[in-house]
Amino acid sequence: MQIKTIYQELYYRGHSDVRRVEMPRHILGDILENILLELDGIEDIARDSPPLFDYPSFIREISIYYMCCGIRSYILDAQSASNEAKSKRGPYTDVEWTSFTRQTQQFVRELFKLFLRRSTSIRSLNLAMQERDFCLRENPSKYLALDHYTDGRVALSKMRQFSSGGEGKQFCDILSKFCHNLESFRIVYNSGGEFDNLIKAQRHLRNLQVLHVDLTEDTVKAISTQGASLRSIELWGCLFKGVTLRALSSCRHLERIIFHDCGNMTKAVLAPLATASFPRLSTVYFKFRGQLESKDLPIHELAHLVANTRSTLTQLCIEGLGYPCPEIFESLVNSQQLRKISMQIQTLDELPLVLGILKTCKNLRSVSIAENQKFFAESFGLTMELVSQYLDANEFLPRVAQILSEQVQHLVLNIPNCWVTPGTLREFFKDCKANLEYLRWQSYEDSRFFVDVIDEYGRKMQRDVKYGNWKWEQASGQFGPVTLDVEFRKKNASYFRYVC
Repeated sequence: MQIKTIYQELYYRGHSDVRRVEMPRHILGDILENILLELDGIEDIARDSPPLFDYPSFIREISIYYMCCGIRSYILDAQSASNEAKSKRGPYTDVEWTSFTRQTQQFVRELFKLFLRRSTSIRSLNLAMQERDFCLRENPSKYLALDHYTDGRVALSKMRQFSSGGEGKQFCDILSKFCHNLESFRIVYNSGGEFDNLIKAQRHLRNLQVLHVDLTEDTVKAISTQGASLRSIELWGCLFKGVTLRALSSCRHLERIIFHDCGNMTKAVLAPLATASFPRLSTVYFKFRGQLESKDLPIHELAHLVANTRSTLTQLCIEGLGYPCPEIFESLVNSQQLRKISMQIQTLDELPLVLGILKTCKNLRSVSIAENQKFFAESFGLTMELVSQYLDANEFLPRVAQILSEQVQHLVLNIPNCWVTPGTLREFFKDCKANLEYLRWQSYEDSRFFVDVIDEYGRKMQRDVKYGNWKWEQASGQFGPVTLDVEFRKKNASYFRYVC
C-alpha cells in the first residue's frame, strides 16, 4: 500500500467531499503529510484544496487505544479495496498482519507527535491499552520522550485527566515535573511505587482509580498528600502487601470509597477506616477476593465505618466476606439517606435483620440481597438434615411486600434456597406497594409458569414488560435454580437496563 496514494485520497479532495469525510480520517490526512516528508521524503504533492481546519490544534483528548483502532481500521479498509482490485481472496498471512501492525505503530507515533506539537492544551490523555498486544506492542513512553520534547511538555502541562498504562517510573517522574493540575488519575498495570511522585505532584487531585497494582505503604502515603482535594478513591483488583490504610484516614473529604475484587483486605488493613472521620462519605463499596481466616475478617471495622457515615451514606455494597456479619446489618438500621444497598447473607438468621433495614430505611430505591455462593453450594443437597435451612418463600416474600416503600424501584433477590413459586409471586405483587421497574429472583419452577403472573402485574401497573435472559444455573453437577429477571417500563419510556 503506497502512503502517497492514501494521502492523496484523504487529503486533497474537493471541499464538498472533505465535509463528508469522518473526523478521524480527515485527521489522518493531515498526519500523512508529516509521514511523507519525514519518512518517504516526498515533497511534490500539490495543495490545490487545503484542509478546512487545522484539526490537530483543536485536539483536547487523546486515547492511544482508539487511535490504534481507527488507524488500523483505515489501513485494513484500504488494503481490502486494493485486494478487491487485484481479485485477491483468502485470509491475510502472518507476515501481512505484522506489516499492518508496524504501519499502525508508525502512524500512531507521528500522529501523537503532531497532536503534541500543534495543540496548546491537551486536557485528557489515555495511554492505557485495553489489549496490550492489539496494535501497539511497544510502550508509548518510548516515543513520547517528554524529557526531550519541549512542545509535548507545554501541551500536557494543562492536563486534567490522565490514564497511565504501565509507562514506568522514569516516565511518571518526568511528567511529575510539569504536570500538576490533574483532577482525575487512572493507573492500570503499573508496578507499585512507579507513580507515587506523580500523585504527590498534584495540586488538586479529586478522583483516583488504581487497577491491578500491588499497593505499598509508600503509595498509600502518596495518596494521603491529596487529602485536601481527594473526593473519590477506587481500587480494582489490587493486592495489599503489608499495608494499612492509616494514611488514607487523613482524606476527610472523601465521598466515595470503592475497593473491588481486592486481595488481602484484612482487619489490620481496614482498621484505620473504622475510627476515621469522613463527614461527606456517600458511597461505600467492598468486594473481597479470596477467603480470609476468621481472625482476619474486618466485620467489626466495616460495621463501624458504616455506623459512622450513616447520616450521609447513600450507596452500600459489601460482598465476598463469606461469613455471617449481623453487626454490619445492624449498623444500617435507620439510615435515612440510604438509596441503594447490595449485600450477601450467609445464614437464614440474618434475614430478619434485612427486613429491619427495608422497614426503617425509608428512602431506598434499589435493594439487592444475594445468598453467598459458598453457603448455597454447601446447602444444595436435598438431604433431610438441610431441608430446615431452606427459606419458605410463602413466609418471606409476603413480609417483604408489606414493608417495601413505594420508592423502591429495583429489587434483586438472588436467594436460590427461597422456593419462589408463581403463586407466591402473585401474592407478592398483590400486596406490594413499591413502584417496581426491575425485579430479579430465583426459582426451581418452570419459568413459563411465571409469564401470566408477570403480564398480569404489568397490566395492573400500566407498564410494558421486558423479559431478561432467563437461564438455568448448575451446581454440584445438578440443575440449580433458574434466574429470572424482568423490567416494567413506563409506557412510551426510553429503554433502560439495570445492572446489578
